[in-house]
Amino acid sequence: EPLILTLLSVVFLREKVGWRRVSAVLFGFLGALIVIQPSYSLFGPVSLLPLGTATLFASYLILNRAAGTRDNAMVMQVTAGVGGALVLSVAVAAGSAAGIENMRFSFGYSPAIWALMLLMGAFGVIGHHLILLGFRKAPASLLAPFQYLEIVSAATAGFLLFGDFPGPSKWIGIGMIVAAGLYVFWRERKVAEA
Repeated sequence: EPLILTLLSVVFLREKVGWRRVSAVLFGFLGALIVIQPSYSLFGPVSLLPLGTATLFASYLILNRAAGTRDNAMVMQVTAGVGGALVLSVAVAAGSAAGIENMRFSFGYSPAIWALMLLMGAFGVIGHHLILLGFRKAPASLLAPFQYLEIVSAATAGFLLFGDFPGPSKWIGIGMIVAAGLYVFWRERKVAEA
């Protein structure tokens, strides 16, 4: 996604991206591949679905950057929330009509499940608001390498929640991701000081 975001920022936002930032994004992407280890032969065409997801999320971030400089963050929050609710309502209705058990909505959830859904919604609102603020203050291509930190946090959560300790190759990939983000941060500070 950060690689796609960087490319889209050049095409749609006309951001200037130097070779150092592109190199950092590519280095982080290589680290992400080492951590994720995608396998077309193991999963077949389904393994391409994350590419579609990455493209959609990068497009979402580009739209946030484009609209965030001129629109109010709360208006964007409400628009994203209503739009997401409408799309998911159609998906749930279609899944329910098709008899897909996991796509049926029910009001009969326990209070604990409702509380968890509300907590998830609150985290989503806070996260979206922080994304809006970040993309309002900095170019999309500058923030792109930091998206790889999601992989680091997922590996950390995997260890803390499931005891899944990353192997040596994963540590190499995580190190590359962190190094790419730190390099971009360091480089931008150097440019700002000059």
